[in-house]
Amino acid sequence: MRLAAKNRKIDITSKARQINKNDFQKFNYILTMDDSNYKNVMSLKNREPYSDNCKVRKIQEFANSFHEKEVPDPYFGGEEGFDYVLDILTDSISGFLDHIFKNHF
Repeated sequence: MRLAAKNRKIDITSKARQINKNDFQKFNYILTMDDSNYKNVMSLKNREPYSDNCKVRKIQEFANSFHEKEVPDPYFGGEEGFDYVLDILTDSISGFLDHIFKNHF
């Protein structure tokens, strides 16, 4: 993924981490990539008091051009799989930012 992103001049310097209970108070949105992640995050959120202000959404809900229900695992698509996932995420992130600006500004 880092190589595919680098080819698009996207620098991925962050590292993945597990969501923790404090995230529901720290963030307004938590975006998930697939149904399994969504269910796991919602299960954790439902056990946490004071988590109502954080919205958990599937990133694909914000897609404009792609109609997949989940972001696919890029490892099953060879090199093209990584580019495809980046296309989906670029589309979905654009839609998410549009949503934020329309609803919060």
